[in-house]
Amino acid sequence: MDTFDSSTARETLDGVAQVARASAHDFGNGVLASFAALLILATLSSVGVLTFISTRTPSVPVPVAAHAAAPPQAITSGHTPVAHGEAAFVAAALPYARQVAPRIHWPVSLILAQWLVETGQQLPTAFGYNLGNVRGYPGCPLVHTASNGDFCYAATVEEGIREYVGTVGNGYYARVSPAAAAGYAHGGIIGGARAAAYALGASPWDAGHYDRGGGPGSLLIATLDRYDLYQYDR
Repeated sequence: MDTFDSSTARETLDGVAQVARASAHDFGNGVLASFAALLILATLSSVGVLTFISTRTPSVPVPVAAHAAAPPQAITSGHTPVAHGEAAFVAAALPYARQVAPRIHWPVSLILAQWLVETGQQLPTAFGYNLGNVRGYPGCPLVHTASNGDFCYAATVEEGIREYVGTVGNGYYARVSPAAAAGYAHGGIIGGARAAAYALGASPWDAGHYDRGGGPGSLLIATLDRYDLYQYDR
């Protein structure tokens, strides 16, 4: 069946009405008028207008947005700050160092000093957000280097912190926290950070033992002094 729009239906009805008026005028009322009515119904049925009238529902305007809705944004599971240089690095890393410090019982200043040295004062590095240049271990994403072996890769700061805290707790660095406590008891904030730096330098974390020429840990102490990182322990 053909589909009628409103203009087609209106034209058809006007035509049929003209037929009816002509029939009534020429033949008068009564039987011939009835014949005209039947003629109208037959004509409507033959062209499908009755079906159009009975089945058509009023159109309801549907609002259309000017622009399609934007797709939902991907939800990130962590933070990926970008930093270059000491000031920018400390600003980005300080909140995380403060989160880590009470978990491993190391001074915030020492954590920042180590991260500054290990990352070259930039985020991210070739190993992403592996803040402590943690060596590769089973379960972490690996990046292979030709000269130094495998390192963990961290896609976010949070992942880097998990790798870092896990490494601190493996037993090789158990002397750092007691050294910090003893140093603090004798020399306050500065004494605690320096004692912890010496202990970390004596550990196997860095192949060169953070030795700047003044013994194990001297590079960490130089970093603490240069940037006055002690202030973040107060």
